[in-house]
Amino acid sequence: MLRKKRIISTQPAHHNTRLLFTLPIILTILGLFFIFEASSVTAFRQIGDSFYYLRQQLLWAGIGIVAMTAMALFDYKRLYYLAFPSLLVTMIFLVLVLIPGIGSTVYGARRWINLGFFGFQPTELAKLSITMYLSSWFLYKERKRFKSFLILLLSVVGLIMMQPDLGTTIIITTLFIAIYFLSGENITYLVMLLPVGLVGVGILIATSPYRVARFLSFLDRKSVV
Repeated sequence: MLRKKRIISTQPAHHNTRLLFTLPIILTILGLFFIFEASSVTAFRQIGDSFYYLRQQLLWAGIGIVAMTAMALFDYKRLYYLAFPSLLVTMIFLVLVLIPGIGSTVYGARRWINLGFFGFQPTELAKLSITMYLSSWFLYKERKRFKSFLILLLSVVGLIMMQPDLGTTIIITTLFIAIYFLSGENITYLVMLLPVGLVGVGILIATSPYRVARFLSFLDRKSVV
């Protein structure tokens, strides 16, 4: 009986690499276009320069593209050793931002840490560090425990909701669920928790007038935000 010989291509996946590199750039360009459309009139009225906000975003877009290129040349497997330290630093910053005098309050929310020459949101760091940590965590079978996963999820989103920041909480939760699903874990637990999560989000929206206004605006564009 003849056996079919399995042929494994040794050629690098250039197509996927090009897609991963070009897609963020295309989305960035589209984002810059929408930013200009949304801010040009306001920038002209307030500053007298329609391109003010566009130039700011162009600067950060350039920095982002340079960082993306540098990371593309970096061996991603080495990020494994940075996974836990980065998560630990993120958790520390998420606590520090809640302390008066360290975290800056803007429109009733404490989300920024101002270092004088530079300000940043710890939640943005959380998106990267959580991706790194969970990706490394799910490499090992013995670490695949839903209880530990849930504790970490609740700890992170709990700190974020203390700022408060419902939008980022939803993004972080979606990130957790996506990585858990892609790891090949049993999603039965997630399905069981879905109604609880939806009820929780509904309560958070209903107990805050500005969230209700935003939700109604999302459902009906004629609603007042």
